[in-house]
Amino acid sequence: MKEVAKAWIDQATSAKLARRNFWLLMKAQFWPKVGYGIGASSVKYLELVEGLMRQYFDLVPLGGIRRSANCMVRQLDRGFYGAGCPHPGIECFIAQISRILTHYGCDTAVGRLLQVSLELLILELGIGSQPFQADYNKFNGWVTDSWLKSVWEKAFLFGVVLIEGKLKVAPPRHNDNWLMLALGQLHFSDLEMIRLNRVRLHQQVLFVSDVMDAGGRALNKKYLDKRARGESWSSYRFPTQSVSNKDLRLWRNALHQLRLVRSTYLGDFVTWGHKQWEW
Repeated sequence: MKEVAKAWIDQATSAKLARRNFWLLMKAQFWPKVGYGIGASSVKYLELVEGLMRQYFDLVPLGGIRRSANCMVRQLDRGFYGAGCPHPGIECFIAQISRILTHYGCDTAVGRLLQVSLELLILELGIGSQPFQADYNKFNGWVTDSWLKSVWEKAFLFGVVLIEGKLKVAPPRHNDNWLMLALGQLHFSDLEMIRLNRVRLHQQVLFVSDVMDAGGRALNKKYLDKRARGESWSSYRFPTQSVSNKDLRLWRNALHQLRLVRSTYLGDFVTWGHKQWEW
């Protein structure tokens, strides 16, 4: 993107364009070339903000704006008396939302890829079926960097509400809850919560009912031990995680605390769960 922008600026400089023509070509030629495919980028927002600052430093004098003007003026919209140079961060978010609206829910390669990515995001985060409404600053360290994570970052930053209406994932029993939400009430540190989430993924757990026995009153001892590689404890496909003995001790302590503080027992099943029972 930087190389394409530099090449266009060199051409515009040698062409000695009139200011009116320069700003017209900025909109009609510069950004379609430079911003092509930006919606596929998963770069963090702050990196996008700074991405073209150096190129805009060389560009704005061609349009009659002093280089000594505050650098933020370069990407500020003309409606707010800025230079109006395209803002890579905002343009990227617009393109990403457009891609989701166009493809998500469609029976196409891109549509299926988006659905699988969202399902993995829900499993990794483990706090609800609407990951885009979670606090990005608090939970971003729980999940792997991805394209959807970059969408979540920008949606949280700008206060955009994205509601996913296709995936119906909910606790299967009365008085049940998402396990990480329940553990979050036990006052573990942020680093400990990341470690607990890592063990949860390895143990293939989503809900409190997953680690309890069928009666809903005691812990299922199976989940206190480390799942062997190759075993499957869920009908879902969880990401692969590496768990240390220290992490496993923290996990056991957290589950015992959870059992002691729960004031209500699990009730009847209201829907099919993902847990694979041993009969």
